[in-house]
Amino acid sequence: MAKARNKGVAALIPFPELLKSANGVLSQYLTYRREAVKSKLELAQIRAEVKMYVAQVVATRKIVMEYLKRSYDERERIFDGLFKRLDAAMADGRVEEVGATLSAMVSLAQKSPLEVLVDRNAFRSLLADKDYEWRL
Repeated sequence: MAKARNKGVAALIPFPELLKSANGVLSQYLTYRREAVKSKLELAQIRAEVKMYVAQVVATRKIVMEYLKRSYDERERIFDGLFKRLDAAMADGRVEEVGATLSAMVSLAQKSPLEVLVDRNAFRSLLADKDYEWRL
């Protein structure tokens, strides 16, 4: 009986058709494997790019934070000097110097150390410029 069953299956699917079907399955599997490898490579590339962008953000953050720290330190020193000058001018009764000092204080207070960061493209070009001297 086993022989009859085998003849029946062979009769249902001729060998060339069976070979063609197996070849098609193998071809589809190979296509799948190529796409899977390609997807893994693309994913690895995306992860590497993300890692690079995160590193750029971290580096930029450090630069910005250091810039802010130093610019506010500088502003503090300038204001300290202006207040000393104002105190001395007021103590000596030098009205014109009092006015000039107050004017300088107001002018400095109106300027933000963040102005350089407002224009993102300008800030990026400054970061990229190796010859730019950061005056902190």
